[in-house]
Amino acid sequence: MGRGPLDRIVGWPEAVGEAPRPGDLDQLFSLLASIQPGAWSMDRLQKEKARGDSLALWIGQGPAVVAALLGRIILDEFHILDLATAVACRRRGLARDLLSRALGVATGQGCSQALLEIRASNQAAQQLYEEAGFVVVGSRPRYYRDGEAALLMTRPFDEVGQGAPDGESIL
Repeated sequence: MGRGPLDRIVGWPEAVGEAPRPGDLDQLFSLLASIQPGAWSMDRLQKEKARGDSLALWIGQGPAVVAALLGRIILDEFHILDLATAVACRRRGLARDLLSRALGVATGQGCSQALLEIRASNQAAQQLYEEAGFVVVGSRPRYYRDGEAALLMTRPFDEVGQGAPDGESIL
């Protein structure tokens, strides 16, 4: 990535990056809460970490977590649960780097596709996912608490470059 202090990719399972350090889970929660208040609780985050099918990657800058991706590998599908970047760190390619790394890990685990739901109004994220090979395949009306619809997006790994299990760029 070539960003000096932003090069620390951490996650679980530990094979996907550096092992989490004391305080990382608190910092991960702080980032997620700052982007989508109420979407994650510390209890939910701890339960997610304990799952056998959970994948998390985040980028640290000093003690702070500045970008994160959470997902699950269920059978042969990679479900992206959340992708967040601190407001001050946007437009630096951090989300793209995490997405690329996670998709590489998912293909290495035998996944055939990635899936996600995204707010219909989130144009920036839609563009990021479209550039990564995702396409809109449906919608969920009134999916979010505020009544906004979600778009369903998928990315088959056999139609777009699969990436490498060691996390090489696939975008």
